[in-house]
Amino acid sequence: MGSLISLVFSFNIPSLIKDKEFAHCQIFLDTNILFSLVGVHFKEFSEPAKELLNLLKKYCFKVKVFDFTVDEATRVLNKCRKERREYPPDMRVNSICANLKKLNWTKQDIEIFIGDIENKISELDVEIEPTDIDVQKYTPHEDNARDTMEKYKPSQPLVSQNHDIAAIEKIEEIRKHNIRRIEDANALFLTSDGKLSEYNFIERGHRENGTICEVVLDRFLTSVLWLKHPDVELSLETLIATCYRDVFINVRIWEKFYDSVQELKQKNVIREKDISSLLWQEYIEDVLCNLDEQDADKITQEFVLTKTKEAKGVTQIIDKKKKKSRRTVRKATTRNRNATTGSKCTKTEYIDTIS
Repeated sequence: MGSLISLVFSFNIPSLIKDKEFAHCQIFLDTNILFSLVGVHFKEFSEPAKELLNLLKKYCFKVKVFDFTVDEATRVLNKCRKERREYPPDMRVNSICANLKKLNWTKQDIEIFIGDIENKISELDVEIEPTDIDVQKYTPHEDNARDTMEKYKPSQPLVSQNHDIAAIEKIEEIRKHNIRRIEDANALFLTSDGKLSEYNFIERGHRENGTICEVVLDRFLTSVLWLKHPDVELSLETLIATCYRDVFINVRIWEKFYDSVQELKQKNVIREKDISSLLWQEYIEDVLCNLDEQDADKITQEFVLTKTKEAKGVTQIIDKKKKKSRRTVRKATTRNRNATTGSKCTKTEYIDTIS
């Protein structure tokens, strides 16, 4: 992804943004950014988003969110009310539902939050942009938009796909023409979704034409604004949090894994003990962290059985080492006890000889 970004802006960024302001630019928030700002995402996402919002205001961006993005956010939150999947407390899954479970939110808490979401957006000084778009029924302007999007986000629900394509096409509509300088952009769609950014760059003609994407990554925009004024301080906590975002498990990967485990459990192919071995010592977390959404097809029942066997092997090796360590400790303790007893006897004998 870093190489893609460098290709898009391979020209001299500092010279492009020198002495330029962005007061004419409307920046529209993706659902993931909105969740971070209203406080329902993990701190690794929320803290950088809040700091970026402050930067956007500093540089006079008009910060907005499409009404259909707010609808998408409430749809996701409603899904969390009905979520049947479980998330181990220490496992980092990039999911709003996972974080709400971690925060012990009830269904009623979610309902109250949904009812108040527009007020929370207003409190951020973010304007809701009205449109006539219904993402449940949206038809992309480009005939092949769905097919190409599926290459990057194969497990994405249709309504979420509609949302992403609608957002890109709405930015295109606002811009009216292609642009080649970021300061000339009168509209951008801000996201933390690297796959959406990659799709936009490659499949919407920007790589070939050297034009500015409709979609901009939050981390990239933060870098651009910092290059404009390097004296602006970014907190160390925010920088660290941004790095840690990459160690979260993709939510589609987790859903596929969880469902496969449950199917095997219902068939009595694996037991609770097997699942415990799989989740023990963060073994499966390390495996799943290295997969992205395009790897979802790899998560099958056979995959789970293979990883369960591997996890058992790791557990057995660690158990053997623990037993060996305990035996070593017992032997050392026995030797020390014998040595101490021997010393006492020798001392007593010596006292007897001089009495």
